[in-house]
Amino acid sequence: MRDADKSVQIGGGRVIRAAEPGDIGQIRACICEAIDASPFYNAKFKAFEKARLNENVLRALIAADPWFVPVVMFKGEFAGFIVTIPDCGVLWASWIYIHPRFRQTAIAVAAVGFLVRRWDNNRFHKTIALVRPENAAAEAVNAHFGFKRVAVLPNHMFGQDYVLMERPFNRTIDVYDPPLDVGRLTMLRLKLRQALGRD
Repeated sequence: MRDADKSVQIGGGRVIRAAEPGDIGQIRACICEAIDASPFYNAKFKAFEKARLNENVLRALIAADPWFVPVVMFKGEFAGFIVTIPDCGVLWASWIYIHPRFRQTAIAVAAVGFLVRRWDNNRFHKTIALVRPENAAAEAVNAHFGFKRVAVLPNHMFGQDYVLMERPFNRTIDVYDPPLDVGRLTMLRLKLRQALGRD
């Protein structure tokens, strides 16, 4: 998979494509919908997570690499998204979300498979996911693609337990991604680029 690729066919009418700045509003709305509808998180976590994954963060991720926030399509319809965040050679798989209308189509399995294939490219030591212990389906899909249960983290975030899952990658380069910059100056630069039609 070349970095220049903007979309990848994953069979059965499913496509995963690199996010574009124009997708931010839809991705952000879907993030809020996913968080609000989830039975696995308490109110404090939900409020925190919606504030954390704001439009500036999404814009900065897409500017750093549009594949950090790929969009999942099914037969031309927006079906879900993935949010990954680079951190010191580790890729955090923050959210893999498929809209309920498409959950019978195996898109979630295809999305996790894509995530593993895309990023096992010498750039990261491993990818990490935090899964609530009650979310057996997410843990099973991750395990299918080589994620191992490393630990149960009791009382980890906002008083809730989490399962830490990791999948090793084969990192060979000695250059690390810079920290994600969501400062005002960076946001101004990104908005200016967008206004000038360069994004």
